[in-house]
Amino acid sequence: MSAFTPPAPPSFTEATPKEKVARLLTDVFAPANLVIVLLLLVGWHAASGFAGLGWGLFAALFCGIIPLGIVLLGVKRGGLTDKHIRIRKQRVVPMAVSMVSVVTGIVLLYVLHAPKGIAALVVAMLVGLVSTLGVTVGWQISIHNAVAGGTMILILAFGPAAIPAALIPAAIGWSRLVLKAHTLAQVIAGTALGGISALVFTLLQRVAALARSRQQQLRCDGEAGLVPLRRGGTPPVAYPCHLDRGRQRRLHGQLQPVSGVRSGDHPLRRPLGQQHRRGPRHLQ
Repeated sequence: MSAFTPPAPPSFTEATPKEKVARLLTDVFAPANLVIVLLLLVGWHAASGFAGLGWGLFAALFCGIIPLGIVLLGVKRGGLTDKHIRIRKQRVVPMAVSMVSVVTGIVLLYVLHAPKGIAALVVAMLVGLVSTLGVTVGWQISIHNAVAGGTMILILAFGPAAIPAALIPAAIGWSRLVLKAHTLAQVIAGTALGGISALVFTLLQRVAALARSRQQQLRCDGEAGLVPLRRGGTPPVAYPCHLDRGRQRRLHGQLQPVSGVRSGDHPLRRPLGQQHRRGPRHLQ
């Protein structure tokens, strides 16, 4: 069992300028705040619009808003010292109850057919929460950095444009050290657990992408890659299965009639050396 007990943070008026910045970072990038923002951003990206924001807000209710309410209620009743729960033994019950909330959210997201990206993120958060709780039972790991480390998911979702998000774990880690809330080892371990959540999110996204690719291939095989005959248009054409219907139709309007191709005979099914020389051709 860990014997580390962080001191009470200084009041804002008595704090040094460095401590004031550290307190500001700690409050702004509190775990619940990061969870809510992360779910909203990934929801927007997963469903491309306000519908995605709605899904993100729905998930945030179970992963961020309810857990935050549990903590604030504990502080109000005197069971918790503060909203950051600096005493390790006080963390176990709120985290366990929050876990129930997250599991409930996962079930509802599945039943309501939420976007795969949102569901994957919530499952990754649950894995991170379970891992953090397991460590917290015996050691005071940094929950701030455990959640902040998960912001690497933004880089996975949005690409290079989200690389500045990698500064968030570093900034939060610095603030926790300045306030003497954690040791360097606890900050690093928390960030590593956040990385595990990002890894789980990546794996789930990869599995979902493979499943979608398989379904698309089966559908394409069943339809033989045909574009329906348009009124006054040219005959149906066999296209590679990786082209979506919109791209097939645009390509369809650019082709000249060519005869003598069997159903399903498109470049992806020809020998590799012939793919670059022979494009889509009309069916007999």
